[in-house]
Amino acid sequence: MDISFEAYQELTLRRPGSQGELPLEWRPVRTAHCLLIGEDRAERARHITSMVAELQHNGWNALYPGSVDDAVADIRVAYDLMVDRYSRLEEQRDSDREPTPVVLAVNDYMDLTGSMELAAIIDCGRSVHVHLILGTDRSLFAEYLPAMRDGFVHTHIDATPGLIGVGR
Repeated sequence: MDISFEAYQELTLRRPGSQGELPLEWRPVRTAHCLLIGEDRAERARHITSMVAELQHNGWNALYPGSVDDAVADIRVAYDLMVDRYSRLEEQRDSDREPTPVVLAVNDYMDLTGSMELAAIIDCGRSVHVHLILGTDRSLFAEYLPAMRDGFVHTHIDATPGLIGVGR
């Protein structure tokens, strides 16, 4: 399925909520990644699953691992894809100027905070259409992620629904 550049620039994801589906505005070309903040791991998983399904329906490739070990492997896959896309651009051998967007979804960022590959995707993925959906609890968001807030659209799923902040 081809993805129009307009669809890539501005998506409206629907995530489940107590009053039906709640919109989450995400412009991947402006704000690279999506952060879901909530205390209940199962609830975050439900939201992430819904978002990943919608992205897949819109033609995105998606990686959504079920365990920490799988997440480590999928992070490596996304990182290798990002590096390959960069090398193709640098060598001007990529005929696909708008590659299919890829999203890596991880429910518990705290399990993977030491991953250098994940840090590289956070910093550099957007320009080659590699994006993240990260789930976390409030303590990690407040304590460890303030410097990263600009690269993420973020929303609190167990508080007042809706968009809480938008990065760049």
